[in-house]
Amino acid sequence: APVTVALKAADGAKLTVTGTSTIHGWHADALAVTITAELNKGGDILTAIQTQGLSKRELVPGAGTLHSPEGKSMDHNIAKALEADKFPSISFSLSSYELQGTTVTAKGTLSIHGQSKDVELPGTLIAKDGGVAVKGSLAFKMTDYGVKPPTAMLGAIRSGDAITIDYDFTLLP
Repeated sequence: APVTVALKAADGAKLTVTGTSTIHGWHADALAVTITAELNKGGDILTAIQTQGLSKRELVPGAGTLHSPEGKSMDHNIAKALEADKFPSISFSLSSYELQGTTVTAKGTLSIHGQSKDVELPGTLIAKDGGVAVKGSLAFKMTDYGVKPPTAMLGAIRSGDAITIDYDFTLLP
């Protein structure tokens, strides 16, 4: 059996959710993102990934850790919409991936609000600091996962259904 090496994200992993509302665009950053991966040992990380050596990857931002510069009421509205107390984590679990040059298409399961769907996560992989930098984004609708778009001021301000998640992190051995 291949020897696996656990990989972890370097400090500074970023995951941002961007959306729209009736008055302005908004974004929120996940303050806690846990990324775990395993690599079948042999050579450097990038080479192993290129030869399909990445055997597992989980990306889990805490649903209740989304923080917006709009302030505490926006954070509260996001947490409430996600029912973060009932569904504390959002996760992406990798099942397979294809790599063409630096472009990666990761296939896996995205779970939000207790609902899971198969998705394709597009991104780029670049060798960096003895590891590999991973970057990309995914657009989808909140209602696809049973999340009611947040409202504020008694419904006077409504968030649009479409959101984009941008991610940027470096995997290190």
